[in-house]
Amino acid sequence: MSRLFGRNKNDSDKPAKKLSFNPSVEKQPPPDQKQTPVIRQRYRGVSFRQDYANSSPLMKNNARKRAPSMIHAPTKDMLPAKRKEDKDKITVVLDLDETLIYAREGPLYARPGIEAFFDFLGANCEVVVWTAGVRAYAQAVIRNIDPKGIITHCIYRHEKWFSGLPGYSKDLSLVGRNLDEMVIIENTPDCVRGHEENGILVADYEGGDEEDNTLLAIQQVLHEVVTGGKKVPEGLRDCKLLTRQYVPTDLGDNLYVYCLDPKKANEMRINRDLLKGQLNAGGQ
Repeated sequence: MSRLFGRNKNDSDKPAKKLSFNPSVEKQPPPDQKQTPVIRQRYRGVSFRQDYANSSPLMKNNARKRAPSMIHAPTKDMLPAKRKEDKDKITVVLDLDETLIYAREGPLYARPGIEAFFDFLGANCEVVVWTAGVRAYAQAVIRNIDPKGIITHCIYRHEKWFSGLPGYSKDLSLVGRNLDEMVIIENTPDCVRGHEENGILVADYEGGDEEDNTLLAIQQVLHEVVTGGKKVPEGLRDCKLLTRQYVPTDLGDNLYVYCLDPKKANEMRINRDLLKGQLNAGGQ
């Protein structure tokens, strides 16, 4: 499948670069040196997919369930109504593979900054994961990257929306939310087809230990939307971290979409006081 940024089809199975340290082994700092926390990017095993494939059916069935989650009944909406605590929040739809995580081969990697990103989302947004992965795989990934239970719903591969054909899209009108209050974060242009005003495309995430400020930048975009008092399409239109451009799709056409500017994202300076303040943006 083609992507806006990153790999071509021919190298789509290229393994991710492994971290040079073992996160399960903690090194003790010298007595006179203050210890700094290690940012964990590798979350699971030598090969997450192999470990998952070899796990027993019982282990898969015991994966933490997201309730309520995707509705299988023949209804238009794929999700139940918002919870009371999410009533006044925007809905953020997150893709998994190559957007939040990388698990094609080798370990399960989470994109840098995911913990702070989830903390912000938990305080300010309703959070939905939408993936073409099967249900058990999606739940296994979520169980590893979301120990606090920030993700409220999970939409996974199902005939209600997934055609299996090149160029499949994620139709936000099927979610059952006000489109003026929805944003989808994706790395595949086709997936935002029909809802280009609500989508943000990001560069492919391929694991490893390289610097990546994507989630920090997306957090800033969402902070502006949450505090700006505008509808989501208007907030994205006015955000300086986004550029709108034509990008090619798997169907051979071009979509006019919002893209996170990689240069601007990489130039962002991490202001921890600002990030801490954004965790409760609704109270500002």
